[in-house]
Amino acid sequence: MDIDTILKNKKLIEDFDKAFAAVDLEFILSSMTDDVKWNMMGSKVMTGKADVKRMMDDVASTPPEIIPTNMVAEGDRVITEGVIKSVRKNGTPFKAYYSDSYLIVNGKIKEMNSYVIEIKELPL
Repeated sequence: MDIDTILKNKKLIEDFDKAFAAVDLEFILSSMTDDVKWNMMGSKVMTGKADVKRMMDDVASTPPEIIPTNMVAEGDRVITEGVIKSVRKNGTPFKAYYSDSYLIVNGKIKEMNSYVIEIKELPL
């Protein structure tokens, strides 16, 4: 795979993260293949844009803050790490470390594997 394609894939994910933080559902869905597969590791699997839309509609009440810390692109894969902050539907804060692995095919996200570890304050 040539360097230009790798850089385009990286830019797609940078823009995708910004769209996710802005809850820009139109951009999010247009960045994915129709048969996208999103594995929320250990939780659920979404298959197709309709599943992703339902999930986004469910959590879109408060836009998350996404703080990326690392991004690596190699071939048709882009891997990101960072911290996500949000508010749950019940009003309690949510903060987690995340790592997402994206498979990019023909300039669109074909598969996502998301690993999320909630940050919980430990009592002293």
